[in-house]
Amino acid sequence: NNQGYSLAPTQTFALAALAAPTNVTPSVAVVAANGYDKPTLSWSASPGADHYYLVVVDNTTGATPFVVPNVSGTSYATTAAQALTPGHSFTTYVYAMSTNSLGYAGATQTFSLAPLAAPTPMSPIGPSAASPSIFVWSQVAGADHYYLYVVDDTTGTAVINIPVVAANSFSPTTPLTSGHQYTWWVGVMSTNNLFGIWSTSQNFTIGGP
Repeated sequence: NNQGYSLAPTQTFALAALAAPTNVTPSVAVVAANGYDKPTLSWSASPGADHYYLVVVDNTTGATPFVVPNVSGTSYATTAAQALTPGHSFTTYVYAMSTNSLGYAGATQTFSLAPLAAPTPMSPIGPSAASPSIFVWSQVAGADHYYLYVVDDTTGTAVINIPVVAANSFSPTTPLTSGHQYTWWVGVMSTNNLFGIWSTSQNFTIGGP
């Protein structure tokens, strides 16, 4: 026997498109300060978004420092491995994504990081009765580390070559030679080592007996 059947009435529906995120920050020139080359990127929520897709492009070089395809919240803290370059301009792209990642809407925002300033050598300077116990220079806002370079002018050799100094001072472990003249520089470096600027040179002489 054939059983008769009938189809239930059909109903059509649609899902509203996702709205693009808003209020993407940073949105201005970011001044040099501690950790400023690892900014926290944030935006306002897009209703219905399951997650967000984040891209940061370095406009100065055309490179893409990092892409994060799945951000669950409305902010992302840049890691040390993703540190941006001071003095460069950047564009942030944030996409609100559906659960299946087939629906999306994006927003963009441009910002820049101020360049680092050059440090100033403070001590030693000029004649010295004995080998200096410490090198001191001005602290630079936003610096991740410093590079100290000291040359013995009498022999023409580098006697201190320290690429990573955490603070704005360094105490050598080996005394320098009495009667010799020295020239020293200090550089300030960004977290990713892609930005560095050197001080002017400074001379000192260690007196003889």
